[in-house]
Amino acid sequence: MPRVARYTWRLHWPAALLVGSSYGVIGLSAFVFKRSLGAPESMVPALIAIWQATWILTPLAGGWLERAHPQRVWYAIGIAAALPLLLVAFVDVVPDPDGARGAGTGNLWLYVGLLALHYMISVFYIPHRGGLMRTNYPIAVRGRMYGLREMLAIIGMIAMARVAQHLLDEDPRWLRVLFPVAGLLFAAAMYLKARIRWKNQGKVRAEGESRSGIRAVFHDRRFMVYEAAFMAYGFGFLMAIPLLVIYVESELKLDYNEYTWAQSVAMPIAQLAAMYLWGKLADRIGVVRSVSWAFAMLLVFLVVMPHVTGLRSLIAAFVLFGTAMAGVMIGWSLGPLHFAPEGRGQAYTAVHFTFVGVRSVIAPFLGYAIKQWTGSYAAGFYAAAAVLAVGVVTMGYLGRLERT
Repeated sequence: MPRVARYTWRLHWPAALLVGSSYGVIGLSAFVFKRSLGAPESMVPALIAIWQATWILTPLAGGWLERAHPQRVWYAIGIAAALPLLLVAFVDVVPDPDGARGAGTGNLWLYVGLLALHYMISVFYIPHRGGLMRTNYPIAVRGRMYGLREMLAIIGMIAMARVAQHLLDEDPRWLRVLFPVAGLLFAAAMYLKARIRWKNQGKVRAEGESRSGIRAVFHDRRFMVYEAAFMAYGFGFLMAIPLLVIYVESELKLDYNEYTWAQSVAMPIAQLAAMYLWGKLADRIGVVRSVSWAFAMLLVFLVVMPHVTGLRSLIAAFVLFGTAMAGVMIGWSLGPLHFAPEGRGQAYTAVHFTFVGVRSVIAPFLGYAIKQWTGSYAAGFYAAAAVLAVGVVTMGYLGRLERT
């Protein structure tokens, strides 16, 4: 492994573990919203849309990141992202009077607003993380190092999610402790990342300041085809996510213990087992071809999901979900860097994430609307799968172009 990669990894791996631990709590946020705060079904798509739509702000983040000192940015992100999570301590929660495990009611809008602020700060975090990967890890090892980083994050996520599950099932008011703890873990991770010096730091900053980053990206035709494929994938994925939360909580009637066995244990273990292999595959055949296979696997999950009838079948489905998402996430994070010229990683990543916000304005509502109109969860999941199929075909086409 190159020297700069070894140097980076010494601080990168504990930071990944801490970030993953924080997401062990944050990853339960939609289920918390539905079960512990008593949100009606119709608000779940709105919640997903509000949080995901913050990605529209990514071009602003990309421009600032290219001008700012890369190490100091981590300090700003750590403080700004942790603060809303600390303030979740003030969300009112009333446990269910009938004693249903983890159930309750609470201040929905304060919770939504604070989590929206946290996700808004993530607009800065993820592109900057991609910039570090692009700068300090050569392309020959980048996929494997990303896979190792994700493996450690998943280990932290599993451990923290199981702790959170136990506490929330006992008393939903524990969310006022768990989310602030997640904020502190995230801030600690950003402190470690701030200690990593970027390779050719001054040169990268000068290039970012001397060129118009965002506009130039739209002239890269192959990257735009890549984004078209990801738009179809993301649209189908976001159509399905609110349906997943509602189906599991309202139809399968699972508590935190049961839900986290699927969402926070089976799924991330599958990701953990598959992540390094997907990373090696990306290094071997390229990000584009590997992610097309991951899209196809995710399509199978969406087709299977309406036939889930209990915890065991949900766990099996989420193993497939996790395996597919391990490959998707490598493409989601490394794809822009694959196409970006030297020093332009933040700009490509910023455009990539902006499209997440664009599709988030419509997709979560569409999946739920189809379910309500037809009275069938299956119709919603199948419609999401049909949209994702467009992404499979488009990414496969781009993969063939790259081989010529």
